[in-house]
Amino acid sequence: MNTCFIVGKIVEMPEKGENAVRNTCVMVIDSTRPYCENDGCFKRDRFTVRLWKGVADEVIQSAHIKDAVAIKGRIEMEDSHPIIVAEHVSLVSCF
Repeated sequence: MNTCFIVGKIVEMPEKGENAVRNTCVMVIDSTRPYCENDGCFKRDRFTVRLWKGVADEVIQSAHIKDAVAIKGRIEMEDSHPIIVAEHVSLVSCF
């Protein structure tokens, strides 16, 4: 089963009409790892998230850069890089 769940802050917002052929657009999420490294520091990662038209329209209308979001989706490989395909996006108010 290929399912992932990630919580983070929006770094780059999706733009409408970015990829009209596939009917998708992309946003970037910055997330802190839920565990610390050997040196005691929590590292951050950036994830590329593909949004389909309906989800993208909702995110564009209701979210802003630096807003916290929770994303449920699946991981796909694109040009040898993992990308998260969002199935559900929720704004998180207490992050």
